[in-house]
Amino acid sequence: MRWHSPRSDGFTLVEVTMAIGIISFALLTMIGLMPAGLGALRDSTQQSINAQILQQISSGLVVKSFESRTEFSAFGGTNLYFDEQAQPLTTSLKARYKAAITVQNPSLPGVTGDDVQNLASSLKRLGISITREDVPNAATNSYSLQISYR
Repeated sequence: MRWHSPRSDGFTLVEVTMAIGIISFALLTMIGLMPAGLGALRDSTQQSINAQILQQISSGLVVKSFESRTEFSAFGGTNLYFDEQAQPLTTSLKARYKAAITVQNPSLPGVTGDDVQNLASSLKRLGISITREDVPNAATNSYSLQISYR
């Protein structure tokens, strides 16, 4: 007949309690990091959508032919509307994002005098402010694009 010690048959209450404590500490740490991860996900999604909207606007301007410089300047003050996939909409009824556009003369360091007028005749700076329409008091993100036209 073989004799077994009672300590070799399983875990003690102290060991089980310590294991549960370690697992609880690890789980609470991971749960505590969830809000930061979700916030980063929300911010990166917003930046991606804003980049898609800017791409839509700039590519639309490249293919659009303006009959005159005044027509291009009149493009300022325009509001464009986009859905949740950054696709352009014709009305603001179901818009999720609004892009307000302003047209300005370019400003480049070191350019003075007549060079400013020459530059302004073929280059404009677009100020684009993107706002979430479906969120009250949403932050506005502002961007600037240099557009060459002739």
